[in-house]
Amino acid sequence: MAIIFKDYVQVTHKGNEIPNLKIHKSDDSKFMFDLRINGKRTRKTITVNGSTRGKNIELAKFALDQFIAEESKKSAHSQSPTASPDMTVSEYFNRLVEIKRNNWSHSHQYGLTNFFNKYIKPIIGDKAISAVKSSDLTTIGANVSHLSKRMQKRLLEVMNPLIELAIEDESIQVSPIKKSHRVTRKLTEEKKVILNAVDKYKRVHKSIMTVYQDNPTIRAMLLFGFYGRRKNEVLSLKWENIDLINNTFMIPKEESKVGVDLEFSLPDEIKTALEEIATYTGKEGLVFKSPRGGQYTEIRDHIYAIRTDTKIEEFGFHWMRNLAVSALSSQGVDAIHLSSLLGHTDTHTVKQYLSLQRKESSGMVQEISKELLK
Repeated sequence: MAIIFKDYVQVTHKGNEIPNLKIHKSDDSKFMFDLRINGKRTRKTITVNGSTRGKNIELAKFALDQFIAEESKKSAHSQSPTASPDMTVSEYFNRLVEIKRNNWSHSHQYGLTNFFNKYIKPIIGDKAISAVKSSDLTTIGANVSHLSKRMQKRLLEVMNPLIELAIEDESIQVSPIKKSHRVTRKLTEEKKVILNAVDKYKRVHKSIMTVYQDNPTIRAMLLFGFYGRRKNEVLSLKWENIDLINNTFMIPKEESKVGVDLEFSLPDEIKTALEEIATYTGKEGLVFKSPRGGQYTEIRDHIYAIRTDTKIEEFGFHWMRNLAVSALSSQGVDAIHLSSLLGHTDTHTVKQYLSLQRKESSGMVQEISKELLK
């Protein structure tokens, strides 16, 4: 029998919506899963037998979690293209995308694919992966040198995992990527000094905690930004990279701009918000699920709410990184620790940075931040 979609409405339990789960309007034992798996919309109905409406919702939520886990497992075991030294770079890129489809966010994959098609494919797309030379990457680097440094870095964001995969597949033995291909940016280029930074730092923090007091999802999102994380890192964050026991979280290399795993100390107030979120969404998949159950793509309305409340016209998600640098540097925090907080790997103190423990450094900066916010 066909599903009559209009008979089902979004489930709300204990004041919070449960993503991907809908309940029948007239029969609270009937539920519908409504979600996207690998870009394809999937719907499934189930019937549970709980003693109360609340128990029915809990049983349905448990069944939904099992369904998602099973589908993810099937996807993970799907066959990917066979590797070969004769595969072209374009074929290898498609293989990489296939392998990473459950790890890369949609926006990250979209950005890398666009860059590949526009700047890499015309130069080496038809070349065998084993025939790619360092000079090819130098040519591509020169062709994109007019772009912003952020966009220039996309070259290695694409080629690093692609070459790593080729080496792992034994399709090539030596990486053609050299140190000269790295695009560096000094901390001073990232940092834009903000006037009255300490005052604005306090106002922004107070506003986030007040305006979104009853919304742990948006509160946690904005607090991650307040403590230096990039928007794409936050929106694509998954529960598997959150450690609530040891109070740490990791930005995997697939989502970080620098192409390496980044581990940070988890601020107490973010941990509190995450624990609230977990009570009604569980700890599977994305930490921040949109009302439709997928990944958030934009949070403009929430940015505007803080901008209006603080009366800081320049307030924005990325702007909070500059605010953190300006406010904390005024309290004597060294550039090396600020670089660690922001997730950089290219300061002028590279040797010192390489031995730096990012988790401990970010924890130290958070302690200074606590004193500042008192």
